[in-house]
Amino acid sequence: MTSAAHRGPEAGGPQRGAVEVSPFVPEPRTYTVEAGDTLWDIAERFYGDGDGSRYHEIAAASGIDNPDLVDVGQVLTV
Repeated sequence: MTSAAHRGPEAGGPQRGAVEVSPFVPEPRTYTVEAGDTLWDIAERFYGDGDGSRYHEIAAASGIDNPDLVDVGQVLTV
């Protein structure tokens, strides 16, 4: 009789060479709002390509209910 430790993957045993890989999760970056900043401008600065439309991602990550209201000194997660 063959033990479970010696069975191949087709028999429900361990797979040879199988490596468990955890998904990559980047460290969150922060930005401190300066006078004259808007979320749109900040999104363009961090995400590039004139894609200020991604401002809602910064608002959501930073817990901002009204993206039109950001304060100087406010720390955002981008």
